[in-house]
Amino acid sequence: MQNSRFDRRGDPFRIEVLITTPPNVKEVTKEQKKILLGSLELADGNGTIGICLWRKNAELVKRLSLGTRTRLEKVYTKKRGLLESSEARL
Repeated sequence: MQNSRFDRRGDPFRIEVLITTPPNVKEVTKEQKKILLGSLELADGNGTIGICLWRKNAELVKRLSLGTRTRLEKVYTKKRGLLESSEARL
């Protein structure tokens, strides 16, 4: 199930969520630089959605585990059904 309130691009927002999949952190090459990319699925009372977190935030994701409740700030919708942030605060 996807969360329809994230279907549109817009200004950054804050969300309180439950982590529903273990975080996956890997090193990727972007613009000839190696950087960390973290991905996981989140849920709230409205549904579930995937998120990608870059650089230092990918490092922070490693500390989170399945079932953890957290708040994300400065998150925005990149494309339908996916949240992304290089500035998010956990």
